[in-house]
Amino acid sequence: MPLLSAPELWRFLSSMCPEFPVRVYMEARITVAWDISKDITGQYYGYDVGVQGVIDSDASPRDYRQAVFYTLDVISADSLAIVSQQHLATPVASFSLSANVTSQSNVTFDIGTIAYQNGTVTRLYGDLENGLAEAEIYRHSITNLMVIVHHAVELDLGNPGSGNIFINPAAINATLDPNIAPVGIDPQNWMGGGNDSFIYGFLPSPYQTWAQMIRAGLPERIPFGNLTGRPLDSKLVTSYLCPVYRLKPISTLLANVFIGTMTMFLSVWATWMTLSAMVVKRMKGPCMSSWGARRALL
Repeated sequence: MPLLSAPELWRFLSSMCPEFPVRVYMEARITVAWDISKDITGQYYGYDVGVQGVIDSDASPRDYRQAVFYTLDVISADSLAIVSQQHLATPVASFSLSANVTSQSNVTFDIGTIAYQNGTVTRLYGDLENGLAEAEIYRHSITNLMVIVHHAVELDLGNPGSGNIFINPAAINATLDPNIAPVGIDPQNWMGGGNDSFIYGFLPSPYQTWAQMIRAGLPERIPFGNLTGRPLDSKLVTSYLCPVYRLKPISTLLANVFIGTMTMFLSVWATWMTLSAMVVKRMKGPCMSSWGARRALL
């Protein structure tokens, strides 16, 4: 079974079937939660590594795992704190959005649902780029997190694009939105008191969000660019089923023809016998024993 990187596999499949498009998908479930054992920052590398093992490791300060963890930590802190502040007129119970990360810095939404605590539901359809209804104020809280996860997965697979912020710090400002309070909302209440991250603690002033702080080149302990310990190109282990046509011997052909013919003959014979028995039974009159006939005469 050959070992191919993702680009090599794409080229191989395209050369084998040029008339058919090839699309490869990967699904990753990301959980953002206050509980660190359930949050993406607590589960991203699996139970065998652990959060403390990443933070307190003796690896280089530019280790790519620390860069990914620190960034996910602060960006998820933004999203959780902002959404939990209940900035809408009617308190939200939950909302869900379906979106596609179409490039290194662009996220397009397809469909969504907003469920309120009073039991009402708003369904979002159509061109959601023009608005997410009341959830529009949370757009950057969602897109920032989705883009960071996208970049982290690319980096972990060993196939980051040129606009990946972990290898190209110059792309940070074009990728992350500062996600500051919109007009009409007090900046002090935008994130409230739940803006602390797992590793950095509370957000220092005058910054409103961690995303705004990252765009300013802080915190200093988050390394971007020239990362160490990066994995090699990811490999896909697969086997290819290629049809090889061979002429069968005459004996095999005759045997197959004989078996098929006999099978059909026996099926027809069984059907004929069943129908014949039914016809004979209908044509045959009722039987009366000689003893019964004598008793009838007497």
